[in-house]
Amino acid sequence: MMKKSPLLLSFATTIYLSILAVRIQYVSSFSSGSSSTKLPSDNKVQLTEPLSDLTKQSYFCLRIPVDGDLSGEKNIGTCTVECMRKDGKPLGWGLRAEDDDETRRAFVFTSAPATAKSSYEGPCLMHCRQLPFSYGKLGGTVWYAAIALAQYIAMNPSIVRGKDVLELGAGIGIPGLVASRCNAGSVCLSEFGYDGDINEPVIQPEGEDSKRLLPSALLSNLNFNVQLNSCDTEKVNVKHVDWYDFIPNEDGSDNAKVQESTFNRDDYDLLIGSDLVNWEEDVRPLISP
Repeated sequence: MMKKSPLLLSFATTIYLSILAVRIQYVSSFSSGSSSTKLPSDNKVQLTEPLSDLTKQSYFCLRIPVDGDLSGEKNIGTCTVECMRKDGKPLGWGLRAEDDDETRRAFVFTSAPATAKSSYEGPCLMHCRQLPFSYGKLGGTVWYAAIALAQYIAMNPSIVRGKDVLELGAGIGIPGLVASRCNAGSVCLSEFGYDGDINEPVIQPEGEDSKRLLPSALLSNLNFNVQLNSCDTEKVNVKHVDWYDFIPNEDGSDNAKVQESTFNRDDYDLLIGSDLVNWEEDVRPLISP
């Protein structure tokens, strides 16, 4: 059976929400040094702060379309809250490895209100680790559009419930992780770049790739954030997907990288993405068949 991939809906939703996202207050985050992506293998070890240990740091106020309506006629005002520790210490302080001191952030997304068919699930708390530009390039930080898309999903969980979701250009992975929390059947967080680590030297692109901002450690950091939020790794996975690999040869045939790849977009019901294109030349690879 052919699966649906409402790509246009996801992009339009992201654009609509990113325009409406307003950050009320900014408080600088803690960042320095290098870190490891290694987390304790014992899942009983506390990796993040519970909501009771956090307090508000800033707000992102939005008007969110509900029931899949993009006309603007059905929308509701809501806020996403960025959190900080009540004791003022950096997020993860005392909970992580000694060599892990990169910036962590925590967001609380408003869940959908109760209806006749569903109950209120309570606030959706997500933790993430950002990367310095040298390791993550443009994907190493949380962009406003990603927060908006994640909040849209949290308010409209039926969009992802039970579906196999692919997040393109996942970056830090917040929208896809929220989709997982909203009971998506499975979530694939896709990114490009190298399979390096934050505690290793930055991998420098060579040849034709030297013209591109290829991140050195986005993929490993996505795996880190999956573990950080105690996601079921059987339902949430990270995959290398470089859109440039899908540009066909001049004769219209698939290039060698596509032929060797195990990635199949038909495995997914829904594609989501936010702030995907920064340069015009990236549009063709993104829409390549």
